[in-house]
Amino acid sequence: MKTLTAWILAVMLVFSSVGALAYDYENKDLWTQDFGVSEYLAEGSTFNNMYEVFEYVGNQDLGFDVDAMIDSANGEAMMETLYPIIVYTDPMDPELLEYWKN
Repeated sequence: MKTLTAWILAVMLVFSSVGALAYDYENKDLWTQDFGVSEYLAEGSTFNNMYEVFEYVGNQDLGFDVDAMIDSANGEAMMETLYPIIVYTDPMDPELLEYWKN
């Protein structure tokens, strides 16, 4: 009986901690938001969102995991930097200019 109880508690602990493993932040969904004009990122670019960019440039043969990177503090910091590229489709948008001014 003690063994069964221990197994049940272990399973409950594992499943209750799975949700705690996710690293959430305000702009996490922007990784998959489509660009307005991808050529603002690079001339001739065919990428639709930042996830595709990092999937392309990341070296999966050496163990790079896009999802793990996005689900981390590094992913949050990168999205904070990339935010204006993704949100503002016009490089001369008055709101974007105000963003850089501040």
